[in-house]
Amino acid sequence: MANSNLDYGINNKIGNKEVFLAVPSMILGVGILNLPRALSTQLHTSDGWISIILASSITAFFSWVIIKLALTAGDDSILQFTSKTLAKPVGYVLAFLFFIHFFSYCFYETRALANLAKHFLFDRTPVEVIALLFLWLVFYAVSGSRTALIRLNVMFFPIVLLILFMIILFNLREFEFGNIKPMFVTDIPSILKGSYDTIFSFLGFEVLFFYVAMLDKKQSSKNISLYPIIGIGLLTFIYVLVYIFSIAIFTVEGAGALLYPTLELAKVVEFPGGILERLESLFFTVWVMTIFNTTAMSMDIAVYCLQFLIPKVKRITCILILLPLIYISSMLPQNLLQLQQAGEYLGYSGIVVAIIIPSILFILTKVKGGTK
Repeated sequence: MANSNLDYGINNKIGNKEVFLAVPSMILGVGILNLPRALSTQLHTSDGWISIILASSITAFFSWVIIKLALTAGDDSILQFTSKTLAKPVGYVLAFLFFIHFFSYCFYETRALANLAKHFLFDRTPVEVIALLFLWLVFYAVSGSRTALIRLNVMFFPIVLLILFMIILFNLREFEFGNIKPMFVTDIPSILKGSYDTIFSFLGFEVLFFYVAMLDKKQSSKNISLYPIIGIGLLTFIYVLVYIFSIAIFTVEGAGALLYPTLELAKVVEFPGGILERLESLFFTVWVMTIFNTTAMSMDIAVYCLQFLIPKVKRITCILILLPLIYISSMLPQNLLQLQQAGEYLGYSGIVVAIIIPSILFILTKVKGGTK
């Protein structure tokens, strides 16, 4: 019997669209803002879109592996499932690894948002204050219903998507096809290296390990394993569009020199008659929604893992313990370089929990017959 503190609750269920939107909402955070710069610097050509597609294919495959494992676990989370089928120490080790990973997600996203907000919106407000206010909002969301938290994606993600497509649409007249030439000139090793770097921008699909357990199995589609893949496909389309437009408008060298090329795309937009100015402020204000969702889901899973490790501690107590730790950790990077290094370490932990661990568990469950 699962510990009562860890039970999802009989009415705490989500449907197909929540699963469909949870993955792209978790992934679509800070990574897309500097993805064009990272690929331009790495490849020095416009062939980065090939790396994006290759990275998304790897992501889609492992999201399929994770959802298959999660469905095998039934109403148990992956931690409960591994504790029952393999051994309790294995479950505790996984809980610790997932806790470290999602805790790191929380403080990285918090600090990145504070830096961006200070740069684009609140230039006179200290990052410490912005981070603190943001974490209090996250605390309010995480302390409530887990189902309601996931369903925020249904509300926020379409708005973010609309703003992104608006930016792309209004940049059409600035599109210079000559800037993306020549194409297909990058060697395979460079494409593969670009794919490896791009995978970091696709991490986040590992939330499926925990949220598929909340799926209403009676009302869910038989093809539920395809829903996250479709979500990743939608995200891939967005990434490719943003990358191609960044290169076409700023050139490869220009995109590589910009800190956040995606935000710069919003700056380029001009409405006839000056109806709307500083679209980047509107874009970033809306973008806070998806960073909020990413951070809130990360904290929710970190709290869940902490409860698994310390079952007698109540959920609200875990949240209150984590909040100051996340805040202090988010203030540790002294400059942008240190924050980027923290992002790289987060990417490495993501590779472990989203690719290596699912691969091992998938093999082990196949060897054991995949039954509880």
